[in-house]
Amino acid sequence: MSTAFATNHHQSPDAIERAQQLTPDEPLYLMKDVQNKADPDAVVLRTVETTPNDLHMVGYLPRYLADQLKNIGTAHLRDSSVHVVRVNPSPAPIHFRVLCRITMHWPPGKAPFDGSAYQPIDSVPEHVVQKAA
Repeated sequence: MSTAFATNHHQSPDAIERAQQLTPDEPLYLMKDVQNKADPDAVVLRTVETTPNDLHMVGYLPRYLADQLKNIGTAHLRDSSVHVVRVNPSPAPIHFRVLCRITMHWPPGKAPFDGSAYQPIDSVPEHVVQKAA
């Protein structure tokens, strides 16, 4: 389980307004944005359409978490969930408004953040250690 802010890029005024109306524990759906030219691995967070026309893209999953979804597979992605923790009102910057709890279910043999980009630095040069002392 992770907690992260939804990132928001180029949202419509309606989507911004709907994001401000989200409530704690409200579910959001994950939607792959495969035609996104800037990031074909992007994952949109959208409202669950509980009333007619209440379908809004309220942000994106942070890139480091969207990257993890590629390793899960569709079956496990369906079992993953996103819920609103809280909404910070304006004047909070738009990138710090919608805090979400993300739960991902991993297939056997897979682990989160196991790619090369997430490995610890093996060693610290001696001159850096001496400066810190």
